[in-house]
Amino acid sequence: MSNPTTIKLDYPIKVNGVEADELKMRRAKVRDHTSASKITGNDAEQENFLFANLCSITTEEYGSLDVIDLAKVQKQYKDFLKPRRKQ
Repeated sequence: MSNPTTIKLDYPIKVNGVEADELKMRRAKVRDHTSASKITGNDAEQENFLFANLCSITTEEYGSLDVIDLAKVQKQYKDFLKPRRKQ
């Protein structure tokens, strides 16, 4: 299992009542996608649920992200989807 990746936030958010200037995002598993697909709502709401779960924060906390930081989270997720290079 890989270690979570740290995402530095340009605009800190409150997590558990404490200001956080970074998030740790783990790689997704099939079960994460299955859980997100059960969320009633549109694709954006399902993505929010998935990414909040991968960052171990609530959807409410995730919803307070600035769009600049949202783009960083989305980029990191896309980077997780790239094949691993053989060494």
